[in-house]
Amino acid sequence: MITSRTVEDLALFDRKILPNLIPFLHEEGILVLTGSRQVGKTSLMFLLIRHLLREGTPARNLFYIDLEDPAMLDRLNAGVQELLYFLESQEADLSEQNFVFLDEIQYLDHPSPFLKLIADHHPKIKLVVSGSSSFELKRKFRDSLSGRKVVFEILPLDFLEFLRFKGEDVLRRWVERYTITQMRSGGVQPDPHVLSFHSEALGRLFEEYEVFGGYPKTARMQSERAKIAYLTDVYQSYARKDIKDLAHIEHIGAFNRLLRILGLQIGQLANLHELTNTVGVSRET
Repeated sequence: MITSRTVEDLALFDRKILPNLIPFLHEEGILVLTGSRQVGKTSLMFLLIRHLLREGTPARNLFYIDLEDPAMLDRLNAGVQELLYFLESQEADLSEQNFVFLDEIQYLDHPSPFLKLIADHHPKIKLVVSGSSSFELKRKFRDSLSGRKVVFEILPLDFLEFLRFKGEDVLRRWVERYTITQMRSGGVQPDPHVLSFHSEALGRLFEEYEVFGGYPKTARMQSERAKIAYLTDVYQSYARKDIKDLAHIEHIGAFNRLLRILGLQIGQLANLHELTNTVGVSRET
């Protein structure tokens, strides 16, 4: 069971997509959050939990389950009844509306029938689930959930969100106020003398955003070395788990070379013949 103090103590930053998710908390169907690793799906779950608490949902009706916990995963792999037993063990009243947040749903052996049974037979349980591996989700999610789910893809931070995570609220408001679109459409134009006070900081922060991307955790890191180590770990985890184990790509070395080459050609046309020669694999591979 969630406690309001636990959630309020978390360092959570609002995301732009949050207002799009909130209405579906009170609609029928399963709310599914997908996206690559470490883009902030778990944090969004807790932002939704915080919203429910603030609008008056009792903490006794809110449950968060991390399926990276092997013991809990084993229990839920045994079937829906185990989830009901768990809720009862937490003193849940199953006649009331309960919200169950299942993090990393792709780890379940058979997530589709599990979720379908709950959606069809336990309308008082509102499910919000997340999944990190697109390969695994596509393999395990079946058409049996058609009409029972709404899916949102969670992306990394955009530049405005990045500025919020960096604590640069003044700069963020300036960027919001004077977007390229607004200026082109004849909107309010920035005073270049005033803007000059922000140009250096904006340039430095945008360069950081371009180099390290929009991962929420790296946006909060101060050390460049720590950011590199973190991103290396994310990539290696992705290459090992998603690419090799799930997509069954055996030529990891060639895959790594391909990514490096494509990374150097961002914004340019890719020539398939040149890529196969440079990477050292056949076109079919």
